[in-house]
Amino acid sequence: MNLEFTFKDVFRAARPSSKRIWVAFEGIFIATIIYAVFSYLTFLTGGWAIKRIWQEFRFLPMPLGHHFPWYSWLIWIIGLLGVFYIYAVTTTAIAKIQFEQLRGDEFYETREAWR
Repeated sequence: MNLEFTFKDVFRAARPSSKRIWVAFEGIFIATIIYAVFSYLTFLTGGWAIKRIWQEFRFLPMPLGHHFPWYSWLIWIIGLLGVFYIYAVTTTAIAKIQFEQLRGDEFYETREAWR
């Protein structure tokens, strides 16, 4: 695909592709798992039982509005930073795939984009 460096390139860039959608899904899935693990650790170090956490929140517990010791909040903040890092890496991988597709390489591998 040849870039014209005009407004037409914007419409070409916005086309969805299954490869980019799959990379976004992987990133969101990994970030959700990381958030769930660190949120559960936050509640566990705050003195909650796993059964109580599951009954009240199910899969994604939200510690806002509850009183925890400082180290529980630190665990939760580390989890949030991990989620933001995964989101940043995911959006970078999506941008790399898009860039290579605009250059004409439709067979650019997702493994290369994650590096």
